Order: sequence, then C-alpha cells, then structure tokens
Amino acid sequence: LAEGDVARAERLFDYGVELGTAHDAYGAAWLVATCAPLLAQLSPSARPRIMNVARDYARRAETMGSAPLSARFSALLGDVRLAASNDEGTPMQALVG
Repeated sequence: LAEGDVARAERLFDYGVELGTAHDAYGAAWLVATCAPLLAQLSPSARPRIMNVARDYARRAETMGSAPLSARFSALLGDVRLAASNDEGTPMQALVG
C-alpha cells in the first residue's frame, strides 16, 4: 500500500489469509485485524469482500478467546467508514452483526 499498488496489496492480503488459515489461524486473524481496515478504506470495490473476511475472523477470534484480538475486530466492524458501499463509495449499510 505504501507504493500505491492497491491491487497488489489485495492479492497479498488474500494469499496471506489463505496461507494463515491453513497453517496459523491465530496469525491470520491478526493479519486480517491489522491489514483489513486500511485495505478496505483504500479499495471501495473490494470492501464488501474484505469485510466479510473480517467478520469471519472476528467469529474465530471469539472462539480463540483472545480479548485483545476480539476488541480489535469489534472496533473494525463498528467503523462506519468501512461499511459496504456502492461503486461510488457511498455507504449503503453498516456491517456490524
């Protein structure tokens, strides 16, 4: 993202989540919690997909019993700037729940 290549960042995010899911679910959860906010903010077209991944990992974090990780996801999913949006980036609905 620092280089402005959002498409590459999306691919690396997806790849990291895929690898993490198979080998280190806790690490993958932190990857999602850390990277999803900025990626979703900079890529409105990918926002619904990224936030779906975040919701999935928020549920996993709850089952892992990690309070700091759960708190991070709670803040992420409550951020109205990352709500699902139409093609113009206009928020359509909140993603909490």
